[in-house]
Amino acid sequence: MINRAVLIVRPKRPFLEWAAGLDDSGALPDVDGEQTVSFIPNFDTDDDARASLDSVYPEVFDKEL
Repeated sequence: MINRAVLIVRPKRPFLEWAAGLDDSGALPDVDGEQTVSFIPNFDTDDDARASLDSVYPEVFDKEL
C-alpha cells in the first residue's frame, strides 16, 4: 500500500475565459478530461495539507500555464 494522497488540478472558468481571449475566435477551449494528477504526501491534519499546498502553489500554477 502506498501512503499518498493526490492533488488534482482542473481548469476553471477564469482560465477558460483567459485562454479563449488568446485568439480571435473567442471559443472556449474544450477541456473535457483535461486534468493533472500528482501524488503528494499524506498529511495528518487539514492544516498541514493546506500549508504544504500553499507552499507549492506557485510552482503548480506555473507548470499548468
